[in-house]
Amino acid sequence: MSDNDEERMQFMALTGASSDDVATT
Repeated sequence: MSDNDEERMQFMALTGASSDDVATT
């Protein structure tokens, strides 16, 4: 797993509460 993927997972975990944020990302 690349660093970029790891950061993306962390970002999704932090913004996971708002599905709208994930959809627009």
